[in-house]
Amino acid sequence: MIINNVFLREIRKEKGLTQNQLANILGLDKTSISKYESGIHSPSLRVLVLYANIFGTQIENFLTRS
Repeated sequence: MIINNVFLREIRKEKGLTQNQLANILGLDKTSISKYESGIHSPSLRVLVLYANIFGTQIENFLTRS
């Protein structure tokens, strides 16, 4: 599973959230959000489900084809 880190960043910005605000909503630290968005780390399935619920989209939108 390859995460579309650009989409993670874009959807957060579209909703007007900072990395810090999103981290608080997800119960994570800002460093995790930064690493997800830069492609250093990939969020777990549990975190992807949270992203999808928060942003009202499907998990598939966060995935990219290799």
